Amino acid sequence: MNNFIPNQDKFTLYHSSLFNNLVIIHVKDDKDINVDIGLEGKYYADHILIIVEKNVKANIIENIKGNCKFRTGVVEIYLEENSELNYFLIDDVSKGNNFTIYRGLVEKNAKLNLVSSLFSNGINRMENSIVMKGENARSEIYNIYFGDENSRYDIYNAIVHGNREGFSNMLSKGAVKDKAETIHRGLIEIKKGFPGNNGYQKEEALILNEGAKANAVPNLKIDNDDVRCTHGVTISHLDDEKLFYLMSRGLSKEEAMKNYLIGYFYPVLSKFPEKLKEKIIEKIKEKLKWDYYLYVWKMLQEAR
Repeated sequence: MNNFIPNQDKFTLYHSSLFNNLVIIHVKDDKDINVDIGLEGKYYADHILIIVEKNVKANIIENIKGNCKFRTGVVEIYLEENSELNYFLIDDVSKGNNFTIYRGLVEKNAKLNLVSSLFSNGINRMENSIVMKGENARSEIYNIYFGDENSRYDIYNAIVHGNREGFSNMLSKGAVKDKAETIHRGLIEIKKGFPGNNGYQKEEALILNEGAKANAVPNLKIDNDDVRCTHGVTISHLDDEKLFYLMSRGLSKEEAMKNYLIGYFYPVLSKFPEKLKEKIIEKIKEKLKWDYYLYVWKMLQEAR
């Protein structure tokens, strides 16, 4: 826990002093790996250390299920030269407060993709921080989240370009309803003396009713001239004109609403393997509670 930027904070210090479950994954050959984490009891603290050797390509799926009052988790990922890792997170926790950190160190010509889906209730804080240490490294971070009831989401994504000719991309697609709130912060940092880097970040949130709140704070920290970095933020409400258009093509109200939401999430949903997409779609449907949102949409139509 000493090889990453940003430096240690109160969350990582708390975790390092108390974690009680350790998993070490040393990948020497191309592999597909499943990691199942079942939360039980009042407190759970797990730590996963992943090392991917040179010229190895791996896919890891992390399934989190069950419930506990408080969970702290850290995943450390080290990619050696010319390696590639696709890391997928399926968060299927029903209740509890979750504080999770994913940190990656990427060497020359290596690629790291972090793709996560968050559906937990309670207070949720997720940090994804990647340092691209090697030349021509590539990193991408994708998030889907859906907050309902009184849930809180604090999501922080950061990619540091620490060498030449790196590429990074970050995209988050979220939705909040009921009295849920979210804040999303992003950072692309390019160190001095490392030209030719390319970075992009975009944060999108959909507010489904009055009372839900969403905030986004993108940041760029650039110490070079010869780079390309951009960012964007979109926070919006349901578009009843798009729903009306879908219904004019023969879809029922429920089908139109479903397709609208699935289409909204699709840019991130498409990054998951096929076997995980249906599971995520079912979680989205479960969060929606269709009857309520069809009623809200009907009220919007009558107000027009």
